[in-house]
Amino acid sequence: YGDDPFGGRMALMAERTVNQRAIAVQNLSDAAAARACSLVFVNAAQRERWPPLRAALANAGVLTVSDIEGFADDGGMIELTLQDDRVGVRINTAAISSARLSVEPRILRLAELTGARR
Repeated sequence: YGDDPFGGRMALMAERTVNQRAIAVQNLSDAAAARACSLVFVNAAQRERWPPLRAALANAGVLTVSDIEGFADDGGMIELTLQDDRVGVRINTAAISSARLSVEPRILRLAELTGARR
């Protein structure tokens, strides 16, 4: 959602498969289009647009991921953090559960967990 903050690296994932499903990478700016996705990465530059996007994605079963600081505390599902040149992960287990999604236990062991709800 918004521009690719990874210098085009997200496009490298296009056409790969996960569980026999092809990955499609799109730059979105429309909340309705985001509802049709399985996963939406929200660019930190879109911080102000996150609350209405969060509302639009409610009950859509879409995994939300972002590098917005405080994303997991603000109803996002997976927040990528950077600390001491290391990427970390914060997971909002309540948001994931309410979307009827799940996260592999091995990922949960690597992450900081929060149960924040919005």
